[in-house]
Amino acid sequence: MKKILVIEDDGLVRTVIKKQLETAKFKVETAENASKGIQLSQSGDFDLIMLDLNLPDAYGLEISNHLHQPFVVMTATVNDEIREIASEMGAMAFISKPFKIFEILDVLQTAIEKGAIKYKERKKTVASITTNNLESESLTQKNEYIMISIGCLLADFKVSQREAFNRIKNTAEKQGISVEMVASRIVKEYENKISS
Repeated sequence: MKKILVIEDDGLVRTVIKKQLETAKFKVETAENASKGIQLSQSGDFDLIMLDLNLPDAYGLEISNHLHQPFVVMTATVNDEIREIASEMGAMAFISKPFKIFEILDVLQTAIEKGAIKYKERKKTVASITTNNLESESLTQKNEYIMISIGCLLADFKVSQREAFNRIKNTAEKQGISVEMVASRIVKEYENKISS
């Protein structure tokens, strides 16, 4: 029996997805926010995570680096830019809400199979987030830094939102640090620039 973690803030939607998955013979655990989702991911042995993009304490994709299992993205807001960014952040698939479980069973199974291969090595290298990390700087604050830093780059360089995000992501990869840390630096540099 495959095990799935559903990270979804809407209680009704969370319950419906859980029941549908259990009907399809999956074992299911749920989390109502990013913080709990990260904790469950790091302490559990899931085959797949279904990750909602709009969580109360973080934008879903911003926690993707802290998840220990492959994930698929769920959202009611569908556009090509979100799909591309989700793919670049490691999403195995993109699921439009609302959905019926029988419509996405093939998607989930493929994501589980591909994810098992992809995450075999990643599982060894992903750094754990401790409770202290979460308390010292909330996921909401990190998400705000990313959104604000994209705005700073838009203002300074007149680039598209996608190009701004790519610049932040590429810098993080080159320097071996988190996207949030790069975003935080950009915001601080921009604040210093406008105050001088």
